[in-house]
Amino acid sequence: MVQSLRLRRATWQWMARLERQARDTDPPVRRRLPLKVHAGRSPHTTASGLACAPWTACRIVA
Repeated sequence: MVQSLRLRRATWQWMARLERQARDTDPPVRRRLPLKVHAGRSPHTTASGLACAPWTACRIVA
């Protein structure tokens, strides 16, 4: 079963702006993961791409 995440337009635009303006080169997973899941990727696939544990992704999305 694939979890879905629906964000309001203002919310995902705000999160994307935060990611672009981040001074560090590797934005925290908690900012990047919801954006990728909202774009249609599964939490498990996103977690493997961001080098974090799949259960962390499921907890962030839930």
